[in-house]
This record gives sequence, structure tokens and C-alpha cells, in this order.
Amino acid sequence: MARTDFSQTDCDVLIVGAGPAGLTLAIDMARRGVSALLIEKRATPALASKGKGIQPRSLEVFHNLGVIDNVMAEGRPYPRLRFHEAGSVPSDFDMMAIKEPTRAVPYPNTIMLPQWALENILRARLAALGGRVQFGTSLVWLEPRADHVRVTVEEADGTRIVTAKYVVGADGGHSTVRQLSGIALIGDSPNLDGMIVADVMVDGLDRDFWHFWKSQAGRAVGLCPLTATEHFQLTASISPEEQPDLTLHALNALLEEAEVDPAVHFQHVDWVSVFRPNIRMAETFRKDRVFIVGDAAHVHPSAGAQGMNTSVQDAFNLGWKLAAVLGGAEAALLDTFEEERFPVAADVLERSGKLYRDGVARGSTSMRRGDDEQQLLLNYRGTSLCAGEGSDTLQPGDRMPDGMVTDGSGMERRLFDVMSGPHATLLCAGVPSVTAGNGTRIVLGDADEFGVTGYISIRPDMYVGSISPHS
Repeated sequence: MARTDFSQTDCDVLIVGAGPAGLTLAIDMARRGVSALLIEKRATPALASKGKGIQPRSLEVFHNLGVIDNVMAEGRPYPRLRFHEAGSVPSDFDMMAIKEPTRAVPYPNTIMLPQWALENILRARLAALGGRVQFGTSLVWLEPRADHVRVTVEEADGTRIVTAKYVVGADGGHSTVRQLSGIALIGDSPNLDGMIVADVMVDGLDRDFWHFWKSQAGRAVGLCPLTATEHFQLTASISPEEQPDLTLHALNALLEEAEVDPAVHFQHVDWVSVFRPNIRMAETFRKDRVFIVGDAAHVHPSAGAQGMNTSVQDAFNLGWKLAAVLGGAEAALLDTFEEERFPVAADVLERSGKLYRDGVARGSTSMRRGDDEQQLLLNYRGTSLCAGEGSDTLQPGDRMPDGMVTDGSGMERRLFDVMSGPHATLLCAGVPSVTAGNGTRIVLGDADEFGVTGYISIRPDMYVGSISPHS
């Protein structure tokens, strides 16, 4: 029955879309005491692998959010790749070199975890902080005003009005928030092969490798064993004009076409989708009191595990800034979200586009990945929140490396543990301790370990804000 009385809800931040980006932002808002409402148009959580690669920088974000132990317990490094060719011995290689953790980089390897499993972990963390996802709720209209945004949402039993000081669209490539805000999406849909992606149960195939075949007609077929489940993720290339049959019978026919061992076959399909490559970015990430993050702001090809990770880091960059402005900081701080994230997204978009194009054209050799994809080297050097000068190894705007420090009680701790939470941190590297306000944590560290002698101001998102020499 439709509601006849339009109830009005007030919140500081309305987050639209409960994927990894929306959940990351909701967790950050909850632990900062910000009133936030997270809505999702789906009636229930999605059970799809989708983006399955978690890059080292995102693992550091998850450390800060308090979910790293769960992520590492359920995820695992990518398996070796095995390429099968008819009449030949299969060829195996590692997609990326497995690195040992160091004090500075405790999470050096890309971890595989199906997106549904990651979302489960993030929802549990949000619930522990007193938040929740309001499923079955769609944004249908928004109206920005001088000091808030008036939003209409639709639920199963009618519509209601929500007033929020800020709205954040984390609602994917077809973002309703972006469209209602009049933000254009710029880019192209290259005339390249698309892809069938499915979560399947498979008989007759070992789980020690990510298996690939190529049919005589040139169709590439891959089966990747998914951690945290008994499923494999199927990928199969399709031509730009092809309208594939997605039935179980048709998907098994793809294996026959690629001359896969007849003992290998699909028992059933739990999720299936068709992916067409898009390389697009919004003309702006903000319009007045409305922001867009993740796929709502930049649509990536599925190569290099870049899209979901960039989305998480968009949200992590925006969260502390929204909280600061809601707490009384200058509103101009919010301008730095686009200043910092727009060039990062453009760079990542270019890289993932190249990886996808190379994958279509070159096959197996293009599957190798390195430091560029792991996002530890991304930085905000030269932007307006940077101050002071660093060294050859650490500059304002850089990702802050981990290391051992001494806290105010004289206890030695990991810097990542000290930084975890909604606060900023001041590292006194080889210099005397000082006092600081606004809940900033003060720690002492060794100048040689961090490559700087001076006071290192570390933002809540674990990037260096400023470096001041000791005078």
C-alpha cells in the first residue's frame, strides 16, 4: 500500500549504492559519528564475484577500517595461470610476483576475494558500528538547495522525502545520482570484444590454476577458482556484435568450442552477466552538495583489478573531508576531493583501458601485472593540501609507509595500528615530541626508517599532509 503521509528523514550524508565504495564511506561516517543513511535499490545483497582483486593499497585502507583480518582470512593470492593449447603441454606462469611483507609495505600482494564476500565483511563492520544498509530503496529525485539536498526515495510501500546536507552517489556506471545532477559522462565504448562473466560450479577441473583456452575461432575462455567459495569465475570473449546465449547448455558449448577436456563441464550457473568495454569518466566529481564516487564517476574496463579498488579509495578520500566540514572545517576542503581524485582516476582509466586493449590483442603475455597496478605509488604531490618539503623517499602527498613507532605511553607499535581510526597522526621522526590538538595522535619514530628528519603530519586517509623540519 502506498503511503499517504510523506515522512521526512534528516541526515548529514545520504549514500546511494551499497557496493564496496558506498560501504567504505558508510563505515567511515559511522566511526566518525556522522549521521548517514545508506540506501541500495536491490532488495537483497548481490551474490556475484564481479571485481575479485583487492590491491595492496586497498588492503591498507581495510586495515584502517578494522576489517583486514577478515579480508586476509577469506582471501588468498592469485593462483598461477595455466594456458592450454590443443596437442601441447600446458604453459604456466605467475600473473604477478609474490612478494614478502616488509615493515614499510605489510600487504605487498594482490589478494583475490569475490566482491560479494568483501561486501559481506564490510556490511558486518558497518553493523558493528551501529549502521545498516537500507535495501529495496531507490533514489528517484533530488533537488539541491542552499544548505541541504532534498531527495525523494522509493520503497516497497511508497515514497518518502529525505533531506541530507550532502549526497554521495556510489551507484555504479548507470548512476541515477550522476544523471539527476546533470553531470556528463565523457569517453567512449571501444569496438573491442566484450566478455561473458559468470559464477559457475565446475566438474572435472583442478583448483590449483587459473585456466585459459583459446578456440580455433579465436574465442578466449578462462576459468578462475574463486576463494571463499567452491565456484569458478568463467570469462569468455564475445565479438562486439555478438548477442550471447547465457543458458547452461550454451555456456557448456563454449567449452566444447575451445576443445576443453570433455570431463570438464558446468553443473550450474549462479550468476551471469555480459560485459562490454567502456572507458568513460564524469566531467566533474561534484556538483554543489552532490558528489559521485567509484563507477558513478569513472567506468573502467575489467582489466588489472583497478575499478573496484579506485572506487574504495575515492570513498576513503572523501569520508574524512565530509566529516571535517560537517564538524566546522572550511567548506573549501571539499574542493580537494576532485582536485586529488580526478587525475588519479584519469590515470587509472588510461591504464586499465590499455590493459584491456592489450589483452584482446596479445593474449597471455598481457596478463602479467606489476607495481603500477597495485596503487601504492599513487600520490597527491603538488596539490593544495601538501605543505613543506620531504626527501627523495618521502614527500608531502605520498602514501605513508608503515613502520615501528613509540606512542605516548612509551609502547612500541606499528604505525598502521596507530593511524587506524578517524584521527590524524603526527609522527615526530628523529625530533622531540610536541603537543597537538583536534584528537591528533602523537608518535615518535626513527628518522632513518622513514627517510625524513622532522614532523610528518599524516592525514586520516594515511597520506602525508606536511613535513616540517626541526628548527
